Amino acid sequence: MSLTAKSYALVTATAVVIVVLLTLLGINPIATFFITVFCAMVAYMAWMTIKSKRLTDILEEKCDPVLYLEKCTKSHMGHPDYNKAVAYLCLGDSKTAYDLLTNGEIPKKMTLFMQLTYNCTLMCCYIENGDFEKAGMQYENHIKTKRKGLMIPKIAFAVDLLFLEYQYKLNITPETSRYFLEQLRHLCDANAKVLTKRQKLSVLYIEAELLEAVDEPEAAASIYRKVANEGNKLWVSELSRKKLMSQE
Repeated sequence: MSLTAKSYALVTATAVVIVVLLTLLGINPIATFFITVFCAMVAYMAWMTIKSKRLTDILEEKCDPVLYLEKCTKSHMGHPDYNKAVAYLCLGDSKTAYDLLTNGEIPKKMTLFMQLTYNCTLMCCYIENGDFEKAGMQYENHIKTKRKGLMIPKIAFAVDLLFLEYQYKLNITPETSRYFLEQLRHLCDANAKVLTKRQKLSVLYIEAELLEAVDEPEAAASIYRKVANEGNKLWVSELSRKKLMSQE
């Protein structure tokens, strides 16, 4: 993340306060310098963490991909094109998301965490675009091995949910839907504490689709209603409203 005006002001103010306090306490100049640098770095990192959390909450808790998209700039985050792709996916525009992932400014060197989230997002684009062959290849070549031993619950859940969605969309029948419905509920129960609001609503939408497939329209409608009411500007919320209107 770049040092924005607010960040710069915070670091400068922190440094000035620390220098004044240490000078009043009679600390020697060399010690004052190192203590000031250390404290200023801590203050900057804390500010960036808070700022990142606020931005993430716009999408994950407030379910507002439109506002999140507006915030996806270089001054706010390290990988704006990737984050824009996620926002467009949440708006139902998988083609724009795919274009950003494949042609946008994506770092060539990525951490294991970033590699996994990037490849999962790309696989999601393939699924939404109906290209299941490429989705399967993406999982086998770039995700499967990285998933083994993954210790980050939120990412592990996202990978497992994505693979489950891929499997059921490949072969959705009343028989397979009952099996996938059980698997979905088991997966969510095991990860209930780590899910964001956006993830919960996405899961609920999939559950409603599966309930429709097993001929439980009333149960599906109840879930669609919940997603429609709580999903704000998420695409699953818009899809839920369309489903409810078609049933009237």
